[in-house]
Amino acid sequence: MQFSIADFVLSNQFKYRFGRHFTFWFVCWLFFGSLYAANWFIFGAPGTGISYIEALFFLPCHIFLSYTIIYFLFPKYLSNDKYLHLLIGILIAVLLSVLLSHAITQTLVYNYRKVNNLPLPKSNFFYGLMAGFRGTITVSGFAVAIKLAKISYLKKEEIELATKEKLKAEISFLRGQLQPHFMFNTLNSLYASALKESPKTAQAILRLSDLLRYTITESEQVSTDLAKEINMLHDYCQLQQIRFVDRIHISWQVHGDAKNKKIAPLLLLPLAENAFKYGTDELLEEGWISFNIEIGEDEFTFKVINGKAEGRKSSTGIGLQNIKKRLALLYPKAHELIVHDDAEVFRCILHIKLDKLENTIA
Repeated sequence: MQFSIADFVLSNQFKYRFGRHFTFWFVCWLFFGSLYAANWFIFGAPGTGISYIEALFFLPCHIFLSYTIIYFLFPKYLSNDKYLHLLIGILIAVLLSVLLSHAITQTLVYNYRKVNNLPLPKSNFFYGLMAGFRGTITVSGFAVAIKLAKISYLKKEEIELATKEKLKAEISFLRGQLQPHFMFNTLNSLYASALKESPKTAQAILRLSDLLRYTITESEQVSTDLAKEINMLHDYCQLQQIRFVDRIHISWQVHGDAKNKKIAPLLLLPLAENAFKYGTDELLEEGWISFNIEIGEDEFTFKVINGKAEGRKSSTGIGLQNIKKRLALLYPKAHELIVHDDAEVFRCILHIKLDKLENTIA
C-alpha cells in the first residue's frame, strides 16, 4: 500500500494515529536525551548514555500533560467556549505534571544515579519544580500547537466542503429553473383566471407561487424570519392536503411567538417532505401527519409524526443524513434531532437554539 503523508498526518485509522504519536514521542525522547547528554558532556561528567534513560523516566509527565489538555480539556471546554474552565484545567494539569516530574527526579533519577555512581540531582524543592515546569511546558506546548493546527485545518476543510456543496446545490437548482420571473408571471395570470372559475384552485396557485418565491429568494440567505419559515411550511402542507384530498388528515399546531426570531432557511421542509412521502403510502387505509411547533425565548422545537404502513421503512437514511450534516454546520452543539421509527408510527423531533446559528455558512 502506498504511503501518504496526508493520511499519516490526518487519518484516524489506528495504524496512522499510532504511527504519528509514536514518532512524536520518539522525537521528544531523542531530543531531551541528547539535551541531557550535552549537559553531561559540557561539564565533563560521565553518563552521557544514561541521559537517554533519564529522558525515558520523564516521558510519562509529558504524555500526561499533553493528552490531558488535548483529549480531555479541549473536547470538554474549548469546543463549548468555556475558556475560564479550560484555563483553570490547564493550570491544574500543569501543577500535577510538575509535581510528578519532581517526584520522578527524587525517586527514579536519584536512585538510578546513585546506583551508577553519578552526581546526584539537586534536592531543592523549588529548583525541582522549575525544572519540571520547563520540560513539561515545552513538550506539551508543541503537542497542543500541533493539535490546534490540525483542528484549524480540519475546520477550514469542513467549511470549504460545505461551501462547495452549497454552491453545487445552487447551480443544480438554477439549472432546473424556468426563468423565475416568467414562471411567477404565468402563475399570477393563472391565479387571476382561476378566481373567476374556482376560488379553491386560485388559492392553491397562490400558495404554490409563494412557496416557489420563498424557496428561490430565502435559500440564498444565512437566516430568515421564523414566521416566514413556518408560513412556508404551512403553505406546503396545505398544497399537499389539496393534492391528497381525503387520503390524509393533517394536524397543525403552533405554540409561542415567532416575532423577531431567526432560523436557517428551508431547515424544516425536508422533515415535512419525508413525512408526506411515507405518511401517504398507498398501503395505508388512512394517512395522517401531525405537526407541532413550540417556540420559546431562544429555543425552537419542531415535532412531526406520521403514520406508516406496518413494516415499511420510513426513510432511506440519505435525507436524514443530509439534515444531520446541515444541522452540525449551522447549529454546532446547539441542536438535537431525535428519530423514532416504530412499526406503525414515525416520529421526528428537532430541537434547536435559535441564537446559536453559525453565520459562516448559509
